[in-house]
Amino acid sequence: MDIPYLRTIAVPDLATADRRSVEDATEQLRETTASIRAADHALADWLQHEVGLTNLPAALMQASQLSSDTFVAAVRAALPRRQGLSPSRLAQVRAAFADTAEPARTARAAALVHERMLSDLVNRAYRLTPEDIALLWRNAPPRMPTLPTQ
Repeated sequence: MDIPYLRTIAVPDLATADRRSVEDATEQLRETTASIRAADHALADWLQHEVGLTNLPAALMQASQLSSDTFVAAVRAALPRRQGLSPSRLAQVRAAFADTAEPARTARAAALVHERMLSDLVNRAYRLTPEDIALLWRNAPPRMPTLPTQ
């Protein structure tokens, strides 16, 4: 990062209402992100201690990004070859996912709403036109965390 260059970028003043909206959305996003991380960590911990998966694949470290079926498939794939999931263990895995990851999946949807709201507030603060915004999205890096709002 070229810090001297960043110092020359104009930072717009926000209207009082927009400032409050930014602060509220940022705080809600911070809390939502913390709850998602806590849920993912709790489920990974449960998989290690209760299911016996010592080396969790990356997908299971962020279980809230998976569907229930994808989660079960990832658990099955991580188990030793000769160890399967009995019906009762399968029910436990699904219940743990429903109790822990499903609320985090809902939180991920809420986080996306807050991220889009913050994006809209920034666009408004810089007085970007729809054409400006379209140009930004056409030139966005391939791994943008959100998609453009329609």
